[in-house]
Amino acid sequence: MKLANKIFSIMLVVLLLATIYGLIRTGRGSGIPGGNGIVAATGPAPAAPVDQTPLLTAQAFASMPTSAAELPFARAALQFGDQEMDLAFALAVLDATQHPPALTAKAKEIQARLQKAQDALAAEQAHVAQLTAAEAKASGAQKNKLDDQLKLAQAQLELDQDEVDDAKEDLIRAGGGLQDRIQAMSQEHEAASQASDATKVVASAPIEPHGLIQRFQQWSVLHQKQLQLWRAKQEALSAAAALAVKDDSLERQLREQASGAQNDTSTASAVPAGPPSTPVAGRKRATPSGAPSGEASAAILETTQRRAADRKTLATLAKRIDNETQLANTYGQWIGIVAAEQRSFINGGLRGVLVILVIAIIAVLIDYAIGAVVRKTSMDRRQVETLAAQAEVQR
Repeated sequence: MKLANKIFSIMLVVLLLATIYGLIRTGRGSGIPGGNGIVAATGPAPAAPVDQTPLLTAQAFASMPTSAAELPFARAALQFGDQEMDLAFALAVLDATQHPPALTAKAKEIQARLQKAQDALAAEQAHVAQLTAAEAKASGAQKNKLDDQLKLAQAQLELDQDEVDDAKEDLIRAGGGLQDRIQAMSQEHEAASQASDATKVVASAPIEPHGLIQRFQQWSVLHQKQLQLWRAKQEALSAAAALAVKDDSLERQLREQASGAQNDTSTASAVPAGPPSTPVAGRKRATPSGAPSGEASAAILETTQRRAADRKTLATLAKRIDNETQLANTYGQWIGIVAAEQRSFINGGLRGVLVILVIAIIAVLIDYAIGAVVRKTSMDRRQVETLAAQAEVQR
């Protein structure tokens, strides 16, 4: 056997062993990972626009080909993304209400223009209503005259309405118009909710690959999907970490405020109360020193409402942290499913390679056997010729 044939045979055997090893490795752990994917989480976002990244990411995955094994995780991701959008919207509205932005000089100018436009619109609406009522009662030439005036007033009313709408949009862009901003966020949230409800995740029909090229193509598609799932998982974990920082900061701030309020109460209780005031004829009775004044009552009420809103913000932050954590774990399990599908394609490809290698080794063995037979036949023929020659010499 020639040296080249020996090297080729050894390479085939090595490739055969490597293929068998790959088949064993890719044949393990191809099932669905265990666990429920839920990690317990203990524990203000920007007001506008509301962050819809988790929902948009889940919708993008829902539009991709999805196997039956991936279907529960795709639906869970879509559900968590929708919940995250709802929580982010609630937190944005709460933050915008509790911390309205200070108006800039430009915003104040636009607000004055808006107020002027709204006053003009209200006056024009009253004028149109007056002309409408007068036209209904008039007749003849007077009715035609009022009809012309009414059309002119309605045209002016449309112009005034356009002026009000433009001023509102300018005010929103300038950072003012709290109610309009909340309304815009509500409309955006409603549109996103409808889109989420319309998104349906269905299992794609399995495609049986034929040949190594198709298997590699499908493996490549799954590999790209796995990379996107890793990015989505990292984004969810980063969002949960950022929300946890805000939660801790707000919790620490509330503790400091509560401690300061207790110190103020202790100081006030330590001051001795003065003698009761003597009522004077013709004057109102003085407020007892123990009873809070009107301004103090209003301040206490405002503080209580602010603390209640902050507690609600903490609760919403805790829900968002838990939701983002569950979303990250869902993506983590989904990655395991995609990896199992990749191993399945690799396993099928290696089976094809194994068949090719076995055929090649058999072909090499057959070639070696044929070569051995041919060499033996040639050798026997030479021996016969040598014996014949010797016999002729002996004669």
